[in-house]
Amino acid sequence: MNSRRLDRIKYIGQRVIDRTKDSYFNFTHAHLIRNMVTVSELDLVKREPCDKGLILIAFYPTGGFGDYIISSKLLDELLLSVPCRIDVYCENMLFGQAVYGARPGVQVLPYDSMYGNRMMYDLILWVEHFIHVLSWNAYRAAKICPEFADKIRILGKSIKNIRPEIEQQWFREAMHFRRCQLLGINRWTELRHGSVFQIPDQYSYIDLKTQCLSRIRELNLLDCRYITINRGSDGMGRTTVQTKVWPKEHYERLVSLFKKKYRAIKVIQLGTANNVRISGADGYMLGESMEVTKWVLRGSMLHIDCEGGLVHLAAQLAVTCIVLFGPTPAHMYAYPANINLVSHKCSNCMGTHPDWAFSCYKGFKDPECMYSLTADHVMSHIENFMNEKGRQREKEITQIDIQIDSENQKHFDLLEIYKKCRSKNQQLTISKKYKRLYTKVLEQTENSISPMKVAVVDASRDFIGWYLAELGLSVTEFDQSYGYSGKKGDISFNKFTKCCIDHGMDMRLGDEYNLPYASESFDFVVQLAGSKADRTDQREVRRILKNCGILITFHSSGMCINGTCSR
Repeated sequence: MNSRRLDRIKYIGQRVIDRTKDSYFNFTHAHLIRNMVTVSELDLVKREPCDKGLILIAFYPTGGFGDYIISSKLLDELLLSVPCRIDVYCENMLFGQAVYGARPGVQVLPYDSMYGNRMMYDLILWVEHFIHVLSWNAYRAAKICPEFADKIRILGKSIKNIRPEIEQQWFREAMHFRRCQLLGINRWTELRHGSVFQIPDQYSYIDLKTQCLSRIRELNLLDCRYITINRGSDGMGRTTVQTKVWPKEHYERLVSLFKKKYRAIKVIQLGTANNVRISGADGYMLGESMEVTKWVLRGSMLHIDCEGGLVHLAAQLAVTCIVLFGPTPAHMYAYPANINLVSHKCSNCMGTHPDWAFSCYKGFKDPECMYSLTADHVMSHIENFMNEKGRQREKEITQIDIQIDSENQKHFDLLEIYKKCRSKNQQLTISKKYKRLYTKVLEQTENSISPMKVAVVDASRDFIGWYLAELGLSVTEFDQSYGYSGKKGDISFNKFTKCCIDHGMDMRLGDEYNLPYASESFDFVVQLAGSKADRTDQREVRRILKNCGILITFHSSGMCINGTCSR
């Protein structure tokens, strides 16, 4: 064989080897290639000149709708306490927009684009049952916010002690949940990672779009008494129903029992368009938008479901649920305000075997944990709930509705007070139209004997909450945006909230339709004029007030005391 032919064979052989390597790489890295192709079709996120003094964070939550809600609590803690801009990358954009979309300065982007944008961020967090730091620029983070950089460093170390070193995800989570049970940790507080983050409670802001109220009127549910039911769960890519779902025949018997007892109360079924209808229900809202579903849930007297996304949503809207627990551990996912039912025969097998979500570990075709929770048993708890609700008396609340043109009854040097406050926080504001309101607030608080717990609703950057905190009161402020301008790179709002947090105040996203806080928590609520400003809906401000609490609201005309208005 001459050398020329031998060289030709070597050349062809090397081409075959190279092509084989290319094919192997394409096969093993298909997800990366898919991401690169997808990214080329998307607008890449770019650093702007206005991003110079802030930390850019990519936030990647995983799981279902309920997991998105839980992760939003961590996102809010970052958003309101760190000078940052946050982009949320979601595998389910519908869920992502419903949970994160209304938060100030937050972008919701498809997960596929995160790969192409990853180099732009100072910090990338992947949030599941644990918080993973995928990458971070320690130097830049420390330069902008040293205390936050310390937190991320501790977070990176903490995962070694918190996350069990078990390869299989299902088994790892089962061991983690057992550890959480021993430590008294739930699905929300596990995200503290020891003491790295606060996560003080199980309440997070859910935006309610008022334009969806027209659909509620069309459904005749606005002034209607009804309960809601849901039979469904995340299919995890399968067509079969998860074992945690209560049997259809149990639902149908329950609806029959309920309608015999409470004829005047409607039963509305919620869920996706693919959910099987429960016979006997008065209405079916299957396949409605998530935004409409929020309003329907908010108006429900009681929601009945297995552990899942709608239960987590209802909990944020202060709606009591009857939750039927099967494989899912109640110690992780139960809300104290709900009626949580667990079978005495069997429960809490989550993570005991790879297919725990779809097949019974004992081999039963009809999982004992769910089938043993009978409709009669659930009905008895509904009756107890209804009886208790009927015995509840309306709270006695002193309501003072401030008129814009009212005269001051007592003199306070408001401008001098404001100047002293502003010397410590340059972003505080004062409004002439609230002059009468400020005076009334100070009258009510100046002689308080014990420390009062005060909420300021639609606070924006008003100085009154800051001043009350200086007086020694425990102050929580709720606002939808804290003055966010809507312009990209505007972080003056989270610089403001960080300053208030450092001042000892509790800052939360919220508005008059959703105040993420436990019921009957505050002695005193001040409601300024918010962006939605619907003074006919006082459900939330009254809910968070204690019995015999004081509610001071701003109104364009008229004054109400103890609910009696003068015009």
